Amino acid sequence: MTATAPATAFPPWRTLPVCLSQLSLPIVLRSGQSFRWSHHPTYTLSEPAEFSYALPNRTLILRQLPAQGELHYRSIPSPADPDEDERWLRDYLSLDVDLKALYEEWAGRDSVFAEVRRLGRFEGVTMLRQPPWECLVSFICSSNNNIPRITLMISRLSSHFSPAHPSVPAPYAAHPFPPPSVLATPTAEQTLRELGFGYRAKYVVGTARMLLDDAHGKGSDEGALKWLKALRKRPGEEVREELIKFAGVGPKVGDCVALMCLDQRDAIPVDTHVWQIAVRDYAFLSSPYAARAVAPSASPFPSTKNKKPRKPAKLTKDSSITPAVYKAVGDMFRDRWGEWAGWAHSVLFAADLKAFQSPSSPPPTPSPSEAPSIPAASATLLSTTTAVPATPSLSSSPTPTPANKRRAPNTPAARRAPKRTRSGADEEGQGPPSTPMKEEKEERDERDDGPYPTPRATPASAAAGVEVGGEGASLAERIKLRRGRSGRSGTSGRG
Repeated sequence: MTATAPATAFPPWRTLPVCLSQLSLPIVLRSGQSFRWSHHPTYTLSEPAEFSYALPNRTLILRQLPAQGELHYRSIPSPADPDEDERWLRDYLSLDVDLKALYEEWAGRDSVFAEVRRLGRFEGVTMLRQPPWECLVSFICSSNNNIPRITLMISRLSSHFSPAHPSVPAPYAAHPFPPPSVLATPTAEQTLRELGFGYRAKYVVGTARMLLDDAHGKGSDEGALKWLKALRKRPGEEVREELIKFAGVGPKVGDCVALMCLDQRDAIPVDTHVWQIAVRDYAFLSSPYAARAVAPSASPFPSTKNKKPRKPAKLTKDSSITPAVYKAVGDMFRDRWGEWAGWAHSVLFAADLKAFQSPSSPPPTPSPSEAPSIPAASATLLSTTTAVPATPSLSSSPTPTPANKRRAPNTPAARRAPKRTRSGADEEGQGPPSTPMKEEKEERDERDDGPYPTPRATPASAAAGVEVGGEGASLAERIKLRRGRSGRSGTSGRG
């Protein structure tokens, strides 16, 4: 008779008093700040959902009971110091910041923020204080991407390059994030490409090698991580200058990293959502900030003696984000919200995500055996998978021929084919096969930050006389319109 392995003995839950106005765990962990938390829904009224996160020496499991004002936590295996988990949580979740007082200050200075706050669904959107190395790699992967697919990529990276904690049972996260030296090996880039990273693979590897050089980590992981953490004590402009030296890091990715792990509270990453919020809810196009952005002195390409001076460009909601426009949008929000502007922007960013604008329950999360990848278009942040195979096969779809490019065949097989999203990913979370031409275009799009797509009207918004995402509907109105609405729920990332 074969002996069965004993079940894992779970340590008892420990409790931190945390009210909802200080922390909304389901929103914070799934709004595009961190991509490594696994979500474990219970689908019962008596048991709250759990979240797990693999640290270098243990896996931490959390759940929140808002009615009781409690955050429950436990680790597998338990740390030797019983207070270690609480110290880590207070730092990581920024629990020592008076978020309620900040909300009151922002609402007093900004009528748009006050209107969103009155909805009562976006309290407790705090800013995580993440490990810098993990955060840097995650946002290098965010260019031209969306939240579910970034989560899938980071999960594959951890599963392939880091051994699992042997005592952690499924479905909890068991693979910690690998150190820079593991991602700087000669074979790492090819492995990352096989895992679906595409052109981002060379950026991840290049950044890891740069961190280990003599000017940064001096050849050791410990030195590299110490150098990154030391950026927290430097002025904001110096932090941004250091970050954009790394491969794949431009102003937007640099601001994401500066805000979410390096204590730069006024950093505002201007991406699709932030640009649309600025244009739609804050009338940016008619503001003095827009005029400043298109002034001749703001152009990064001044005229020469052999050319006539350029006329000031006219900004529209579909304009490309030049460096001058990027700075002007950030300056507008910093002047409005003050020193903690980056934190305030994260609340409106979360409120603008479609996944959080409907109170309906998320679909059941499939097990790894049922779904080896995370849907990128049809699934939401609420259905993040808990585990991913180390090297799943990448989906590939045939390149259409000129004959069928004009019109897709109306056959059962064609109707079942996965649909592509604007990010290039299909509903199974995979992008089309990488080609040199495609990678060159994606790299160019990342540098230019491309024009943003024109918002689409929906039946519900058309009936209401406004366009969802358009200039006629405020953020709060759009949230109300989408309540109870079924349909598209994909969420875009920072790229």
